[in-house]
Amino acid sequence: MDTHSAFLNIEEFYRRVYWSVPTATTVCTDSYTLSYSGVRWLASANQFWFHLPLDAQAVYLRLAERFFKKKYSADYTVNIAEPLMPGAGVWLRDLGYRESLVSPMLIMDGLPDALPPNPHITIRRAFAKDQSALLQLMYEVFFIGPEIGRCVVQAAHFASNAPMQHYIAWYDGQPAACGTLSLGHGFAGLWSVGTLRPFRKHGVATALVGYILNAAGSLGCAQSVLLASPMGRPLYERMGFCYGGDAVQYSSTP
Repeated sequence: MDTHSAFLNIEEFYRRVYWSVPTATTVCTDSYTLSYSGVRWLASANQFWFHLPLDAQAVYLRLAERFFKKKYSADYTVNIAEPLMPGAGVWLRDLGYRESLVSPMLIMDGLPDALPPNPHITIRRAFAKDQSALLQLMYEVFFIGPEIGRCVVQAAHFASNAPMQHYIAWYDGQPAACGTLSLGHGFAGLWSVGTLRPFRKHGVATALVGYILNAAGSLGCAQSVLLASPMGRPLYERMGFCYGGDAVQYSSTP
């Protein structure tokens, strides 16, 4: 299980959706990245990342504190992958940081089994003409607002050869679910998979995930990774995903 490359794929996703948007101010070095999204209260998008191999130094955290707190008066998170950074969590907690989000990292080597076709479900990649429907799905499924919407759905994602791609599942002609594919480091990263409540328990999410991962496989990428929610983890494990450790966000605020 290539946990290192899987985590680099996760980092690449955040680079694409938060670190490089026009509203962001981002500072990258070999050891760390600081990125301010432009929204002070959006701590999950205001990120400090230690790069691998880990060079954990308190001086970098002091730089982060000055960057986010003194320059922008912004909340932020420190992001690590526990299996690749042993001891970093204890070190951060000793420095006063606290766990704000623990996400199981699930990895699969190979493609899911093909599902029998469901005549009620149609899945296709979203392009510019679908942007409004895609954003409406995300707003309703994930309760996000336009601050995050403008980061996770960008015009560049609709290019035919874009490494970030969005997909919509339709149930009897109605938009029912969405999901995002982020390609990089030999992995297909699966993000923002969600189904509107009226269409849950109809096999829509399973069909959508299978479709996206097989689309990635057609591009030569047969390894996949995702950060699971408690609700979604059983679905992914039934499809063949295995636990690869936790990705953890540490908050700078009490």
